Amino acid sequence: MPQIRGPPAAHVDRPEATIHLEGDGGARFGEGPNEPENDLVDYVGSFTISEKAKVKKLDYYSEDNVSFVTISCGRSHILALDEDDNIYTWDQTFVAPGIRLTFPFTKNGVPNKVRKLAAGWNFSSALIDNVGIVVWFQDKIQPLPETYSEIKADKKSNKSVEVTNYSIIPLTNQPANSDDLIVDIMAGDNFFVYLTKKGDLYKFNIPSNHNDILTSSAIKLDLFTKELDKLSNGIGQFVKISGTYQYFAVLSDSEHVFIGSKDFTVRDAPIVIDELQKVGCISIATGDYHFLALLRGGKLLSWGRESQGCGSLGQGKFSDSSKRGMVKDGWDLILPKPQEIHIKDNGHVLAIGAGGWQSCAIITTEPIE
Repeated sequence: MPQIRGPPAAHVDRPEATIHLEGDGGARFGEGPNEPENDLVDYVGSFTISEKAKVKKLDYYSEDNVSFVTISCGRSHILALDEDDNIYTWDQTFVAPGIRLTFPFTKNGVPNKVRKLAAGWNFSSALIDNVGIVVWFQDKIQPLPETYSEIKADKKSNKSVEVTNYSIIPLTNQPANSDDLIVDIMAGDNFFVYLTKKGDLYKFNIPSNHNDILTSSAIKLDLFTKELDKLSNGIGQFVKISGTYQYFAVLSDSEHVFIGSKDFTVRDAPIVIDELQKVGCISIATGDYHFLALLRGGKLLSWGRESQGCGSLGQGKFSDSSKRGMVKDGWDLILPKPQEIHIKDNGHVLAIGAGGWQSCAIITTEPIE
């Protein structure tokens, strides 16, 4: 179990905590307690259900209809990829429309294939065919208009910004037939982790002086591979990575799940949580201090630190969750081991997300496999 650090304990106002549902669509929890008792520790973690969620539609600069196929979110920016391998970005308040970013990686005027997008806590990255992992920083492109009148005037333009201040991570451009071809990436707080076709795992720390990126090297997380070999009798291979901010998770085709953090070095073995091994875990989402796990069949688990009773673990009242191992730590709650989040109306979870002190899920009441 990782050491879950949290903010200093403090008295906070008592916002309403809700799970927001959109029909059979999304659910969000983690906005704070809503019970009327006087003592915060009596009701932290509880939540109610609301049938209405506030959804903001993100606009973008283009007269054409754009079909987006993937998104990735950082601390205060969003990246999106359309079906023509164009990358769009939204920044901070998301009031201004998203803008298309252009790169000098084209063939006959067509952008190189973008395999993966990864918005870090404070940077952006993309895995691009015949280029490798490209990293750029949001404050270097400044694509957004400064006034509402500029937004209105430009809204229907095909406005784009060329990204010229970028770095290509060394040794990340590998041939398509190579076992070292990169197949997945995640981005966190000044670091990212990438996975190769043969299942090797690498971690790259972004130096404080960005000019040093080109002379920096990734470290190979060999102890992750050794632990997987031991638990899977040598037949398992890593196939997926996810994470944000400080933590990352690695999933294997042998149904093993390992956790790592920003501080990990070549000497650190993975964190292995027994409750996640060989149970059909297909996705892990990480917030600042808490974790979600989605199991095959739509079962949802949570664990970690629930900061100041924000409700991010979704485990209900402390009087109930304490029976499942929840403990108090000042104004916070800690759930050391993964526990199931019970979904009303026998709902099943299709996808999960987490960030900061929030958690979310896409839920259906239809049967699933």
